[in-house]
Amino acid sequence: MSRFSRRVLPLAFAFVLFIVLAVVFGIYDLPISISVVNQESSFGRTLETLGVLVAPVLATFSGIVSAVFFIRERSAKLRNFKIVCSIIAASAGVAYTFYIYAAFSFWQFIGYAVATLLLYAVIAFLAVKSPRALLYEWMRIAVVMIFYLITLLLLISILKLSWGRTRFRQLESFSQFTPWYQPRGYTGHVSFPSGHTANAAALIIFVQFVPLIKSRIGKMLCYIIPYIWVIIMGISRVLVGAHYASDVLFGAAISIVLFYCVRRIVFPRIAPLPPLPSDKDPKRQITTP
Repeated sequence: MSRFSRRVLPLAFAFVLFIVLAVVFGIYDLPISISVVNQESSFGRTLETLGVLVAPVLATFSGIVSAVFFIRERSAKLRNFKIVCSIIAASAGVAYTFYIYAAFSFWQFIGYAVATLLLYAVIAFLAVKSPRALLYEWMRIAVVMIFYLITLLLLISILKLSWGRTRFRQLESFSQFTPWYQPRGYTGHVSFPSGHTANAAALIIFVQFVPLIKSRIGKMLCYIIPYIWVIIMGISRVLVGAHYASDVLFGAAISIVLFYCVRRIVFPRIAPLPPLPSDKDPKRQITTP
């Protein structure tokens, strides 16, 4: 199989599958929800709270990694500005993480907070101890993550507000149901698309680590884990009546397509890592992206 075929065939399959599911859910959204919704599901309720952790954790990781990189690269262009932006990204991630934990009891909050802070401390330690070339690759991934997460948040918010679809659990009668292909404008309802599922699909960022991983199993997991998590999250959202099947389908699709678009735009614009001063004429100015 040619390299072109290896790229085109999976994309064609994914596109056809998406179209088929969009048509099926456009017809059977309401019957599916009527059949499966259980608003008291502990599985669905748990993921409704903890399921949004993907974005803030990724934002914190990105902020920590990029901050450490630019702190170490003393000759980087706009270094102070980039450090400040990195700290803001990390702080926003930590703040939103703690906001999520506030929904739990005091001791659960403490437990989750300690575990999360330990995770962030490990990330910071690994970033500080990483070789310069590896940290640079992490920084490139982090920059794509930040642009992607910001764009995703804005796009999903705009679509939710402009589509105006009522959640299944908010229906007073089935006559209020509207299929996904009938946007209603601003109504105060925000069922379409699913933000939780779009958030879960942000794990697609794992594919950026594939070139840095030598193990074949590790490379495969970078592709498999995001899709498994998206399916689990999507099922949980339909189960508790927060979304219809089409909501989660479009939430995941928008998030994944947006990631590849942002990566294609941002990644090539990050300049190569320059050599260290000792590797070239010390009088020449060295700049990094």
